[in-house]
Amino acid sequence: MQCPKCNTTWISVLESRHTTPDAISRRRKCKACDHVWATAEVVVPDEAIAWKNVRRSAETWRSEFAVKASVLEALKTFAQTSQQASLASNSPIRPTA
Repeated sequence: MQCPKCNTTWISVLESRHTTPDAISRRRKCKACDHVWATAEVVVPDEAIAWKNVRRSAETWRSEFAVKASVLEALKTFAQTSQQASLASNSPIRPTA
């Protein structure tokens, strides 16, 4: 993992939480520039991963894998809606019933 601000790999984890049974949230801090950011780790089902074999040389092959673009888009949409809901619930102005 690299710092999104300065691209160094000198990072520490400040806090870890199991936010759901299938996800872990972590707050990270760069030791070089003191930038703090959050990451989320989620379980990705086997059918969401794509594999392909790539030739390294005449005799050797290696497998490359990645998460399918459709799954990444769904995760991105979920994260955006979760963030909006979190911001709305933390608002100092509460709706009255």
